[in-house]
Amino acid sequence: VATLVDFGCSQLEGSSIVLLRGSLRYYPYKAVIDKSYYNNECDLHMCSFVIYEMIEEHEIYPKHGGDTETIIGFRKDGVHPEWSRKSVGFNDDVLKINEIWTTAATS
Repeated sequence: VATLVDFGCSQLEGSSIVLLRGSLRYYPYKAVIDKSYYNNECDLHMCSFVIYEMIEEHEIYPKHGGDTETIIGFRKDGVHPEWSRKSVGFNDDVLKINEIWTTAATS
């Protein structure tokens, strides 16, 4: 199964269109508060949440119904989504993704 992902922050090369921001629920907190922080690590961070959603088969912080402000607040406080599914290679995948989340919070 392939999943198309659009964070709403891409731009055609040479375009004069000024983009605002895409889906803030996936951004690392530093990029939420300062859009000049956006870099390649932000792409990795946002993709890690999509990987989480694919493994877990639900959205990040499912109890909060996709409320962006709540999700950003969790990110600010260093509260990451909880993992519940177990599969082959699960622990290795989780460790890699948790490292991405922790690095984005501190860099």
